[in-house]
Amino acid sequence: NNDSLNNFFIKGQQRQVYVNLSAQFDPNNSLFFSANTNKNTGTIPGNTDNRHTLRAGYDFSKDRFKLSLTTGYVTGKLRIPQSASGRDDAIWNLMRDTTPWPYISEESWRAIRKEYKNDRFTGSLRLSYIFPLRIKAESLVGFDLNQVNGLNYLPYGYLQGSNSTGSKQVSN
Repeated sequence: NNDSLNNFFIKGQQRQVYVNLSAQFDPNNSLFFSANTNKNTGTIPGNTDNRHTLRAGYDFSKDRFKLSLTTGYVTGKLRIPQSASGRDDAIWNLMRDTTPWPYISEESWRAIRKEYKNDRFTGSLRLSYIFPLRIKAESLVGFDLNQVNGLNYLPYGYLQGSNSTGSKQVSN
């Protein structure tokens, strides 16, 4: 029976497009490629998650030898609203006081930006050989390069606590 809480949330959406192509050139050679894009909005105003993914792989086998190569790239941007921060959090205040803005104005809460950008590149190379008596030797080498940039931003002129001069925190 909390209209302020019920009216605060919005309808979330998820949109996804996925493409997958694969080919087997002969019994010993195969290739695949996939691309995916996700655009999501959450049920809390300002909550978004946008990701784009590319993956590719190649498999080759000859007699007792097998080679597999895979690679992938993901880029994304996540925006989360001010949350889990006690008295400045609209959801916490809605549950506790049935009003979302007793300590921070709605305009200030909506002006706060918490964003994370992510770029990730992965890959692996697997080599295997089957010796007589079905003894298998296998080696796997891989890498995972990941970069995350964060931004926590309060524009000048919006009041949060006793701060109206704004703030910016950047992480990498």
